[in-house]
Amino acid sequence: MSLPVSLAQLMEELSIAQSGETLYVNKTDGEFCVVSEEDVSLLCDVDENVLPPAQIAFIDGIRHILISDDWVDLPSKQGMSEDPATLEAFTRAQVKPPVLQQMLKLLYSSNGSQQLLDLMADQDLDEPWYQYQKQAFQEAVCDRLKTNNIAYAA
Repeated sequence: MSLPVSLAQLMEELSIAQSGETLYVNKTDGEFCVVSEEDVSLLCDVDENVLPPAQIAFIDGIRHILISDDWVDLPSKQGMSEDPATLEAFTRAQVKPPVLQQMLKLLYSSNGSQQLLDLMADQDLDEPWYQYQKQAFQEAVCDRLKTNNIAYAA
């Protein structure tokens, strides 16, 4: 991959990232790399003296990505879907009282998440929520790229 980063390709990569995986982009060349929690655990849990050179090189690559200023971690789709601030912004923009107050109450109650999802389904808000979430996620990714001076193109 080269700069500018293709936003469409980046969003595709982010959409297939699994829970526990973080996508990093290199600021200098636009390369993508996925780092999993399992990869990170290798940094602590392995005796490098007994590993073959290829595995040591892999671990060194992960270590470089995590500590280098050249690599930037991007928001996760999973994190966005669980973000109360995003859901609150959607609710305030899309929902009218009295359902608005009911949804906000459920959003911030300790055990209201399933009830909130049920209420959203009852109010036919599933599809608007997914569209809002998709747009908010793309904006968050673009903001992270801009903040780190990474050129991108649509």
